[in-house]
Amino acid sequence: MTDYAALAKEYDADSRIRPAPKVLGLHESPELLPTRTAAALIADASLAAGVQWIVPALLAPGSSTCLYGIGKGGKSTLATYIMACVASGGLCLGEAVVPCDVLLLDLEQHVSLTRRKFAELNLSPEASARIHVYNGPTFDDLRRLEATIRETHAGVVVIDSLSRFLQLEDENDNAAITAAWEHFMAAVVRPTNVSSLTIHHDRKSGGEHGRGMRGGSAYLAVFDVAIHVKREGEDEQDSRRRLASVSRYDEANRTFVVRREESGLYTVEGSATDVRRAEILGAFGPGEEWTIDEIAARLPDAKRRTLIADLDTLYKTHKLSRDGKGVRGDKYRYALPVFVQEAHTRGGELARITDDLSKSHDDATIGHPDSCKLVEVGCTKYPPPLPAVPGDVGDL
Repeated sequence: MTDYAALAKEYDADSRIRPAPKVLGLHESPELLPTRTAAALIADASLAAGVQWIVPALLAPGSSTCLYGIGKGGKSTLATYIMACVASGGLCLGEAVVPCDVLLLDLEQHVSLTRRKFAELNLSPEASARIHVYNGPTFDDLRRLEATIRETHAGVVVIDSLSRFLQLEDENDNAAITAAWEHFMAAVVRPTNVSSLTIHHDRKSGGEHGRGMRGGSAYLAVFDVAIHVKREGEDEQDSRRRLASVSRYDEANRTFVVRREESGLYTVEGSATDVRRAEILGAFGPGEEWTIDEIAARLPDAKRRTLIADLDTLYKTHKLSRDGKGVRGDKYRYALPVFVQEAHTRGGELARITDDLSKSHDDATIGHPDSCKLVEVGCTKYPPPLPAVPGDVGDL
């Protein structure tokens, strides 16, 4: 087993252990560090393209991504879906991917469970042949891993789990964490330019913005993208998961909610804010009018300050109507809006907006002739549901 505690001395954080500087001759100048001006960087067209994602905002060549969360919280299941999408070239969480082979280091779960998860996705023979699975004990010689990546032509390596892979005696030793991960990057990732997706656990005390990862703070520092996989709601049968990312890349800093369908595929329900506000709108029925206190009683998990801000936004965007002055004795009362729309003629007949918002309407034909009368329409399905965006991992 690699002694990362000893290896960590090369990366000692407080600089107490450093090799002695080279002694220079009397007239010898020290070697200069290689530098480039900002102008040269800006002029370098090869750097202008930015990150070349395999899966947008998730996996990129030569970078490292971590899925972390509570045990049995769906991390490995989500990783299996991502692997299937990459191998098949289908959509992954609504985004187009660059297809490639995948190597899975299955160091934690029984191979029969791994088989079942892949079988549930109904992969095509071509896609399943592009996923290579190692199910066995942890190994120390990373040269074996590099050789396997080259032999399988894998563009993504998935490690389940991080603790089994690194085998650190103390997960809170930041110097050892940095040394172990740098050893992996230098021996495997940089020579092959592979993208790594690692599964890790969070701490019992929790934490936001990456601070909930189990172990030392260096775990968050070593990953380019860290994604917290968290249950949405308290119901253990709820198949929704909130994915909250922190990243060095601006486009990867996002929070959204996904739902796992019975097929094993995932649909994107929208950003966390979209889902939260949709739940507020879902608390209203046609003709119902509620105060903030009454809405809070219907949504006990909602934080009051956030609820007030969301109600104000929904009112300003015309998704809720509001009456009252917002003072004691005349509190704000919210309701689904009732739109007043002028009917108009089309082909000699009156055309009206119906109350079924699930049907499409040709807004370009709506006119305002003086002869038309007003038609009040109750909004019973507002806003319309977000479209499902399943990953396409079937036959190519």
